[in-house]
Amino acid sequence: MDDKRIIVFSDIHANINAYKAALKQARQIGFDHLINLGDLLTYGCDTTEIIDTTNNAVEIDKMILIKGNHDQLYFDLMRSDYSYYNTLPDWIQDSINWTIDNTCLDNFENNYNWLNYYNLDNIYFAHANPFEYGNWSYLNSNEKYIEAAENLSRQHKAIGIFGHTHRQNISLISDNYVCTSIPEQNTFNKTYLLTQLALIINLDSIGQPRNSNKLSTLLVLDIKENQLDLEFVKIPYDLGKHKESIRNALFSKGTQKKLFSFF
Repeated sequence: MDDKRIIVFSDIHANINAYKAALKQARQIGFDHLINLGDLLTYGCDTTEIIDTTNNAVEIDKMILIKGNHDQLYFDLMRSDYSYYNTLPDWIQDSINWTIDNTCLDNFENNYNWLNYYNLDNIYFAHANPFEYGNWSYLNSNEKYIEAAENLSRQHKAIGIFGHTHRQNISLISDNYVCTSIPEQNTFNKTYLLTQLALIINLDSIGQPRNSNKLSTLLVLDIKENQLDLEFVKIPYDLGKHKESIRNALFSKGTQKKLFSFF
């Protein structure tokens, strides 16, 4: 693979202030590929602006857009398929109902060239995991990391990059199934990676991070001749404006309390 810079982010969740800040940061850093791992909607209330901003990023930045469970959910609901919706707790249903009532979703599925996953050389990008599309299992334990690494290895991929958990993590799984947590900024020798089972990278959410520091981040991936550099870049934005938009949506007290608990 030629030298490349890839910027990846995930889980926008209708937080326009964080989304615009992430795109601005990405453009300032510069990239060869910009990849959005999905979940544009739900939880936040800036839904129309999110769609407009995504339209712009796809057109101007050639942003690659991968489907998440909170994208597929709306595709299904537009076809009156409530099977996934019915499994969700009341506070999430409340947010989904608001989104449907306040957003034109007629062309949401057809607006973009949505992908189930994306391959770039030996790197695999998907919303949740490398399993079959529609399996929204979380990668949040050593057992799941090893299962994902085995799956990636069968696909001849050395690296898997995913969102969905809203929590940043880097795990290196060795060829003898030892799972090692890796610091957030790191440089890897690509030849060494090929001797391991897989490197699994989970991203924070742009719109609703659930890590301990509550910070939104994007991943900058610099690929050089025999080197892979990873850096998570923090995204400052006006959280007050985001919380105000949720407050103005007049959700139930329970839903509002739950949504505010993430910030």
